[in-house]
Amino acid sequence: MNPKHPTAHTANELGAPPEPNDPFTPKQRKIAIGILIFAAIVLVVIYAWHNGWLSPSPELKEIRDKKQAISDTIDNIVTGIKQKAKQSVKTQQSLQHDYKAFVPVIVETDSANEAFYLRDSIIKYN
Repeated sequence: MNPKHPTAHTANELGAPPEPNDPFTPKQRKIAIGILIFAAIVLVVIYAWHNGWLSPSPELKEIRDKKQAISDTIDNIVTGIKQKAKQSVKTQQSLQHDYKAFVPVIVETDSANEAFYLRDSIIKYN
């Protein structure tokens, strides 16, 4: 028997440790560990949220409320300006329409009363 070439037929005969009875492959083991870590993180986040650790502080809430109030005020101002602009445009269009409808009449007379009577009769005629 040559000591350089053992003639053993099994791993136990060579002195190697017995193979573990592990049903998982290394890839399946990594996936299982990843799932456990993810579940632990989810549990920690849920616990923190339930205990109020993730809720904003009162100071932050106050800042958010003030910011929202300022934003609402700005929106109201912009809306008011838009409405006034629309009214101004409508008024301008109305004035332009009325100005186009107005026909100036020049009457040469010696008496101011005759001019008023003539003007009134022309307005009634139109």
